[in-house]
Amino acid sequence: MRVVNQCNIAPGEDVVVRDSLMNSRVVIAGLVAPVFAGATTVFPDEKTTGGIGVGSGVVPESRQIDLKSIW
Repeated sequence: MRVVNQCNIAPGEDVVVRDSLMNSRVVIAGLVAPVFAGATTVFPDEKTTGGIGVGSGVVPESRQIDLKSIW
């Protein structure tokens, strides 16, 4: 899957969803891509961080999936 390859999502990595699932790009990047990669989807509270952040704003994770690159 292109998103998995572009973002280097690794098995076991935490992918943190920080935007609404009403956005189809968030669903692809935050749910579908992690499943294909064997990664974990995380729905955070205020203190939770992970390896990759999924959102349209600034995220605390060291890596972020650019939602504009999904389509």
